[in-house]
Amino acid sequence: MENSIGKKKKVIILGIICLIILLSIGVSYAYWKFVYMQSDKNLAVSKCLKLELSNEENNINLTNIYPISDDEGKKLTPYTFTLTNTCTISAKYSVNLEMLEGTTLNSKYLDVLVNNGDINLLSSYDETKTVVAGSVESRTLVSDILTPGASKDYSLSIWMDKDVTLDDDAENKIFQSKVVIDAIATTTIVDNIVSQLETTGKCPTVNEAGFVVKPDGESESGYLCSAPDVYGTSYYYRGTVDNNYVYFAGYYWRIVRINGDGSIRLIYDGTILHENGEASDDRQIGTSVFNVNIDDNASIGYMYGNHYDILEDSDYYSTFTWSNKDSYYISKEYIFNDITKKFELKNPIAILTGNLNNDYIGYYTTNSFNPSSNNNILYKITDITTDDSETRIAFKRVYYGTTSKEQAQTNENDSDVKLYLDGWYENNIKGSEYDQYVVDNIYCNDRKVVSGLGYGKEYTSYRWISYSSKLLLTCPQQNDAFTVNDIKYGNGFLKYPIGLLSADEFWLAGGSGSSNSNFYLYTGNFEWLMSPVLYTRSSTQMRGQGDNGSLGYNDAISKHGIRPVLNLKSDALKYGDGTMNNPYHI
Repeated sequence: MENSIGKKKKVIILGIICLIILLSIGVSYAYWKFVYMQSDKNLAVSKCLKLELSNEENNINLTNIYPISDDEGKKLTPYTFTLTNTCTISAKYSVNLEMLEGTTLNSKYLDVLVNNGDINLLSSYDETKTVVAGSVESRTLVSDILTPGASKDYSLSIWMDKDVTLDDDAENKIFQSKVVIDAIATTTIVDNIVSQLETTGKCPTVNEAGFVVKPDGESESGYLCSAPDVYGTSYYYRGTVDNNYVYFAGYYWRIVRINGDGSIRLIYDGTILHENGEASDDRQIGTSVFNVNIDDNASIGYMYGNHYDILEDSDYYSTFTWSNKDSYYISKEYIFNDITKKFELKNPIAILTGNLNNDYIGYYTTNSFNPSSNNNILYKITDITTDDSETRIAFKRVYYGTTSKEQAQTNENDSDVKLYLDGWYENNIKGSEYDQYVVDNIYCNDRKVVSGLGYGKEYTSYRWISYSSKLLLTCPQQNDAFTVNDIKYGNGFLKYPIGLLSADEFWLAGGSGSSNSNFYLYTGNFEWLMSPVLYTRSSTQMRGQGDNGSLGYNDAISKHGIRPVLNLKSDALKYGDGTMNNPYHI
């Protein structure tokens, strides 16, 4: 069954390229006039009648264009569109750029950028058969599979390669093209998994806003449920599942869910097979702190912002108790070293504690018997209370830190756990035969503030401070949705497509606030999740899976287990049935 996939169609036309020589003080400059525009027609060929092309925006219309650098090319406004599969079966498709009759410009002179990925010459893409009558060449830019209900967004930018010169055969040439979508119905392991969706009422309910109403833990049975994510409908495993085993890249994994774009989300499960309920250190790749930099709200981030200014607590922080017989150093002013970012007292004086009175409110101290010059924090005296033997000094802290929530949550620095995961990816996946199967998807480090200021050393609670009554597979803040290339729904800050589960994913998989040693994520170890809990003014608390299978939390500076999460292409797994005896594999 063949038909085109949509009535609205687009034409990509690269207009006549003409060479203009500009003479100035005896020097010649090459200048190409380059016109590239979309018309109102686009050709799409599909074996699935309901594969739809939509959201076509930002038609490329470039004039007076000459060879430019990759950095300049990335700044061009791309042509964007969305593919959606509204069929009940998967669609295998390709996005092709077809050069129409009359094209005389060689494709080796054009750079192509798809979805903010790698930049390649158009001529480097695989050739495929032409569809439009008279077309002279067709190149496949992308091939993928869309599962039922899934959508995929695309952005396309094209420009003249920076290395094109006057000696190349590129002047007075014509390039005309169309984007062609070629698709055919297919069946994948993902289709077989989705067909197992539980329909008898065991699954948690989803409200109209897309939140999953918080369920209890699941320790008795295993099944497949669904909930929305930003890409479509996600299908997640829950409970004592025994048919979600995968063997990939020399390791065993468990499928957590089928993402809304059809990709397959995996969590590491060891070098050997493990049954549900089995406690084993083998089910993690090692241990790491989440973040050793715990002196600011920024430290709750998978990535985090730099410190930028000197701050003091917004209100009273705590109290020192000093013996009236001891002398402490105080000063009216302090010195801050811009290089070391350390504080020292300016012209400090040693004063007997028993002689302190309200005249010294507003002075600074290091809470020390000596005037150290290497202090991360100073203490500003806010109240003095003296009795016969001791004096209580109330204070605010003075420190160097972030000055806004936005600054704290700027993705400038890698956390320790991110560096650990990136290192594992470099050593085990990058550059190997398995790299081609791993795709981009969101890892959510939900830093949504529920109380507090969210910066500096201010006490701040985040969404997972308590067991959420509303679970979700979307990420509340795009800045927290970590991706490599996706900048429509994600933040594009990842180096590699690897991360951790969120607390929401853990709970939906069958976890809860109570112990559960039966569901498939249990390992007998505390292992980091990606969700922050709170900053206590002196420590960072992050969510994790407790060693008894419950949802717990721990100080970010403590070392705990790491279980990598990857996403595979929807058609990556070809064989197996997901059981321990026959895991899915490529």
